[in-house]
Amino acid sequence: MSTEPETKRDEIARTLQEAFKTVSLSPDSGEMEAILEALCSIQTPTYEIPKLETKFNLTRFDDTKAWKGGAVNIKPGNITLNMHKLVTTVASGVLTIGGAVTAPWSIPFAALVLWDSIYSGIQCKLCEHDAVVLWVMWKLKDENNNVANEAVLPEANKELIREGRSEMTKPQFTDATDNLRAISCIEPARQLPDHWWLREWCRVKYT
Repeated sequence: MSTEPETKRDEIARTLQEAFKTVSLSPDSGEMEAILEALCSIQTPTYEIPKLETKFNLTRFDDTKAWKGGAVNIKPGNITLNMHKLVTTVASGVLTIGGAVTAPWSIPFAALVLWDSIYSGIQCKLCEHDAVVLWVMWKLKDENNNVANEAVLPEANKELIREGRSEMTKPQFTDATDNLRAISCIEPARQLPDHWWLREWCRVKYT
């Protein structure tokens, strides 16, 4: 029996499910829908088919139809990932997986994997430290999405200890910020030395 082709939303959900497996989580369909609603917006491509032109003459009807206007015009769709909205939703306690108490950065971790997969595409080896650093950065950022580098590690270690994890070392913290910068989630803040600027969202086109 034939099955319907995988949609872009299905593809994104599958990528998220694979990411969740690495942190031993398995959201059900309802939880996945809530995560997708908070994280991404998908606009599908549109296809403009040229009009058909039917030819007539005085003696006969010619039902040969010719394309008018050339090839099919395709307007690409786009995918928008909103990390700020996701982190805010998770922080509010609305998003949970299996009713279990999980580290608050678990869902943002899966979002990071997806971000790398469809936006930066560098296949960075992301880990829990990357997610907790980003989580803390969003907690500490100012109204312009800037955060002082020196403020992040102490707060990240508080989060890790609270969840029964080992503290992060300075080299591990540097690795985490390097990874987040490599996938374009953060970048050095303009006009603010030793600060990071957080990218709220990214958008990619697809056909």
